[in-house]
Amino acid sequence: MNAGRLIAATVASAIYTLGIQIIALLALAPADFGLFSVMYLVAALGLSVQYSAISEAWVRSGTNSPASDWASFSSTTLYFAGAWGLGAAVLALFIPGIRSFALLVGLSVAASIYRAGARFYSLHGSRWRAVLPADVLGAVGVVIAAVLVIALRRGDLLPVMIAWAATSLVTAVASRPAQLRKPSVVHEWARAHGASAIPLLRDSLVMDAASIGTPYALVPLLGIGPFGVYRAVSNVAAPVRLLLNPLRPRIAALSEKTLRSGKTLALIAALSVVMGSLATAALAVLSALSWDLGTLNSLSTFAVPTGLFVAANMFGHAHYLIARQRSPGRLMLIGRLVQTILAIVLPIGGAIIGGLPFAIWAYALATTGSSLTWAYLVRRRS
Repeated sequence: MNAGRLIAATVASAIYTLGIQIIALLALAPADFGLFSVMYLVAALGLSVQYSAISEAWVRSGTNSPASDWASFSSTTLYFAGAWGLGAAVLALFIPGIRSFALLVGLSVAASIYRAGARFYSLHGSRWRAVLPADVLGAVGVVIAAVLVIALRRGDLLPVMIAWAATSLVTAVASRPAQLRKPSVVHEWARAHGASAIPLLRDSLVMDAASIGTPYALVPLLGIGPFGVYRAVSNVAAPVRLLLNPLRPRIAALSEKTLRSGKTLALIAALSVVMGSLATAALAVLSALSWDLGTLNSLSTFAVPTGLFVAANMFGHAHYLIARQRSPGRLMLIGRLVQTILAIVLPIGGAIIGGLPFAIWAYALATTGSSLTWAYLVRRRS
């Protein structure tokens, strides 16, 4: 029964989270998709910090202490989500083309961060009533939003931003309600879980310097339109991350022997090749058709490097999630430094040398190199 619920929750969560990005990818021209991506990256950074400082720190330092109960967890997550959402809204005010959507941006970011934290806590404890309804509502909301955005007001940023905010709020409200405590709970949380959070935050921030810092650095080098196409490469690989990320609480429960076995390596490799091949084939078919699919049409020219990126991304991300749960801090730092150097130097160098085509190929090769590094480090014992 739990396996069926886990599959249903994973699929629904993937549809919800992936759906907004796909709606934007299919409905918006590259320039508008670039603007949307700039703000979506802010939300991604907030989610990364939440996982490291709250959700995964809670698992690593122990979940049974008085400072680890739902009241402390939910309050800390809610305060963090609100602060990050406010920061995102303020940032949006300074970006031409997106400033009129600042309120929607703030709501979207804050709600999605709270939902991610509440979902992690509930799924870790197999509290399915706090997981499945919100996931299903989010998936249904995305389907409705897709019909409205693409069929009725295609190409306009406003309905895309409304869809992002609406689905984020629905899933947050349907999650387990926070048991709000005074703001001093944040200090108590840091004192109880800080030792576990610091190495995770360090690792995440090094990773984010590449995955989020590099795209921002490419905006002035490529221009907002080509930047939108570059970001679309990562969005094509989103199904990989969205199938894996909801499983993070379950990966933490698997034995070290299972995670490091040859069968696990072979399974991850096979699935990675399949996903990469499907991505290449889909884009190749699209390039031969005359369908108007927004930014995706511009990406179809780069079917081969995009497929390579998708395969490498799945292989590397799966091993990275394993490493976060099992590998020593020293090996985590080595893997992250290799990934960061490759992800910063190669795409930026490619953009400077040959513009968008070189940047995309460099992105795919950097991801391949870092994925092989993570696979090697996972199987190191010290």
